[in-house]
Amino acid sequence: MMFWVNQELLKQAGLDEIKNTGDFDILQKSLKNPDQYAYGDAWENTHVYNSLSQFVNFWGGDYFDWTDPKTKDAARYMKSMLDEKNTSPAQFVDQYEQMEEKFIRGKYGCVFMYTSALGTFLDADVYGKNKIHMAPLPVLHKKKATNIATWQYVLNNASENKDAAVRFLQYAAGYEGSTEYAKIMKSYPARVDVIENEDIDLEGIDMIRKYLREYTLNARPLCENSMGAVSDMGKLFQGYVLGQCEEDSFFEQAQNCINTYY
Repeated sequence: MMFWVNQELLKQAGLDEIKNTGDFDILQKSLKNPDQYAYGDAWENTHVYNSLSQFVNFWGGDYFDWTDPKTKDAARYMKSMLDEKNTSPAQFVDQYEQMEEKFIRGKYGCVFMYTSALGTFLDADVYGKNKIHMAPLPVLHKKKATNIATWQYVLNNASENKDAAVRFLQYAAGYEGSTEYAKIMKSYPARVDVIENEDIDLEGIDMIRKYLREYTLNARPLCENSMGAVSDMGKLFQGYVLGQCEEDSFFEQAQNCINTYY
């Protein structure tokens, strides 16, 4: 999960980059329209767990432990962003498509989003060093860590050609197949050794390499019933930041959610 910024809005605020939480405040104060926000997100109940786990990463907490003070502080900070109007109350119904569209239209100064957004920004002609681009992670608290996620290949149990399918999967997941994927699809491969190959020349690849060198990568918290887990946690978080439940109740219910699904 990358940190994306709108460089035009940062320049308007007198910022070269967003380094810490104070820069969110500086950026918000510089925005001229009431529907512009320093930070944008997708807080629809099946999407917000991405950001919730991301902020837990920053605070050095543990998504699976809601008794951890650092985990609690991460959620508190996200709530404060809404309370202090650094992020939009309209994003409770937004998934990534809506968040990206608002970001493209200059409604948000920065967002966290996976690398898959690059194609969208390129197609919209808003990607560039003076426009929307990937940036180093800010130091929001103690730790520079980010989520990592990939799409997976699977072998259908009903396949009549399992041996051939296994050979294809071995090729696709191997160095050669991943290299060809990167070159043909113009998309980042899942293999670190391919990303580090200097022959791979993709937009933004140097920033990807920086993330791999300098930041901790944490796998997204998924389980067997992943949609049930992320949706239930999302609903709990929405209720908490909207003031529909007490803080202690949210933390207790969040831990119960983890214990139920994981």
